Amino acid sequence: MPGGSQPDSISALTSLDGTAVLIGTGSGRAFQLAPSAKGPVGATSINVASDVPPGAMTRILVLAADLAFANYNNGDFGRVIRFDGQNWLRSDTGLPGDACYGLASRGTSLIFTCTDDKVFSSRNQGQVWINASTGLPKRPHCADLRTGAVPGGDVVYLSTFGRSVWVAGLG
Repeated sequence: MPGGSQPDSISALTSLDGTAVLIGTGSGRAFQLAPSAKGPVGATSINVASDVPPGAMTRILVLAADLAFANYNNGDFGRVIRFDGQNWLRSDTGLPGDACYGLASRGTSLIFTCTDDKVFSSRNQGQVWINASTGLPKRPHCADLRTGAVPGGDVVYLSTFGRSVWVAGLG
């Protein structure tokens, strides 16, 4: 696993609770490993919608058994796709089409992704993304995102290639 006639590699791997694992590959294939009462864990191939151009899953964020997001990139081009419990579908309205690097969330109501120069957020489970880059330099070279809590409230952290770590309140 992954199998098939073409060489492939696992490029993203995550689980909500350790019982079911979502896997993405460098060739854009998706799998789910789920426990089985009848023996070893079984791998199931998951459909990636036909309107999603070729790419590689580079990060997966699981929010619920029927809600996950993945960065799906091909070189400098990319998008975010959404898992609805059975299929991976496009979820990139409002994104510029550039490669996406990080994924983070505060629950299921606020989700973040970033391109090289911008941070985007969605407050409707990935249906629409808006630019959330206020306060960033013109070209921060965004790398990854995480959310957290500090005494003043919830925050999102943005790491960058060679610049620093940026933090913004989620008020």
